[in-house]
Amino acid sequence: MRTVVYLERWALARAGVALLSIWLVHTALLHLLERPTSSLGQYNIEKLKETFHSANGNEEEEDEAGKLLMAERYESMWRGLQYSIVHIFGDYPETHYGEVSKFVHIVGIFVGIGVNASFIGVWVGGFTK
Repeated sequence: MRTVVYLERWALARAGVALLSIWLVHTALLHLLERPTSSLGQYNIEKLKETFHSANGNEEEEDEAGKLLMAERYESMWRGLQYSIVHIFGDYPETHYGEVSKFVHIVGIFVGIGVNASFIGVWVGGFTK
C-alpha cells in the first residue's frame, strides 16, 4: 500500500485537490443559496420551523439532524461542509431544497462522482503497476 501511494502520489494529489475544490465550491454555492439571509432563499426561519415541526408531528422521535432546516444547515460554510460532501457523493436526496439549489446539487453530483471515480481509478491503477 505504501508503494501505491508513493508511485501514484502526484496523480492522487491532483485528484485530491480536484475533489477538495469541487467540495468547497459546492458548499459555497449552497451556502449562498440556502442561508437565511439569502435573497434567493427569502426564508423566515421561525415560520419555517413552525411549519416543519407541525408537519412532522412528534418532535421527540426525531434525531438532531432531522430537526434542522436547510437554511440552518447552510447558515455557515463550516457547518455546510458535512452536508455538501454527502451530496457530492450522491448519497442524500435533494427534496427540501430550493429550485436553484437542486440544480447546483445535480451538477455537483455529476461532477463529484466523476472526480471521486478518478481518485479511485488512480488508486486501483496503482495496484496493477
